[in-house]
Amino acid sequence: MAMAEKSAQNVGSEPRKRRTQAQKVGRLVYISGLVERILKEIAHLRIGQRYIIEGLSIGGYLVFDKPFIEHVVCCDDVDQAILVELHHAGCGGVLPKDIAHALNVYGLNRFQVLRRIQHMNKLLEEEIAQKVAEKQGHKWALTSFAREAWGSAKEGLI
Repeated sequence: MAMAEKSAQNVGSEPRKRRTQAQKVGRLVYISGLVERILKEIAHLRIGQRYIIEGLSIGGYLVFDKPFIEHVVCCDDVDQAILVELHHAGCGGVLPKDIAHALNVYGLNRFQVLRRIQHMNKLLEEEIAQKVAEKQGHKWALTSFAREAWGSAKEGLI
């Protein structure tokens, strides 16, 4: 009889086993939800980072230079060559077909040049909320932000 009393006491004192959220909804669904929450948090942090960068650049504490822009927007040598062509064109701008003709070594056409310029704009927009090139009619030219970055690089060399 004493053993029956002990077993009855042990049964009542054991904590209930609870299922984890991964066990309830499934491991893959749980992981995908977790990834979504993490990505949303990263997006919020990037927005906050943009505000900080914008405030520092307005205050004059943060100056962007040519190597930074090239590091952010250039994926390969073709992107760097496109930026150089845009820089040489000046404020008037240049047509994408003229850039493609100047860079015929790479075998680009005007649509590929246009796509690359738009991709570079997207990369810099995501990073610091600025654009590297702007459209002026049918021509493309460096923005004032990018021209200032090239200018600060030249001042550093002198």
